[in-house]
Amino acid sequence: ALECPLVVAAIAGPLALLEEADALRVLDQFEGSNDTEEDANSWVIRNARRRAGKVMTRVDRLNSFKSGKMDLLARVLAREVRGPLGAISETAALRILDDLEAKAMEVEDPTSWIKQRSADELEGSWLATRVKQLNESGRLFERLRANYVLDLLAGVDGQAA
Repeated sequence: ALECPLVVAAIAGPLALLEEADALRVLDQFEGSNDTEEDANSWVIRNARRRAGKVMTRVDRLNSFKSGKMDLLARVLAREVRGPLGAISETAALRILDDLEAKAMEVEDPTSWIKQRSADELEGSWLATRVKQLNESGRLFERLRANYVLDLLAGVDGQAA
């Protein structure tokens, strides 16, 4: 594994973007890594964000301080928005996060705001609702990654899907 020690404060946010099992996989991969060229913290952050995907990485970046930009009034709780954002298309989820960033100083509770906007988006999409039902049914060997499936199926006619 890499030589430099991990700094919990640096890696906690990116690891929190993931379900516990996925976060543990990232740490296991780190432990088995032979890469000595990269800083340990950077390695874990990069791999956690890669596994988390665009939407949750965007959540992490919204929670980070940005010089010259308005910060959110409160942090977004990744564990609470992971499911709702993951149940809608990636395009819709990123649009919700864009809207949040634009209204950063107006939204007092960004976590609740994201959950409500995600629920509204889910309610307005029969396909997203069906994918969510399939994922919750327990009949699938592996859960569908709704973010990606919904974007792929966006151009399919309603009868064909």
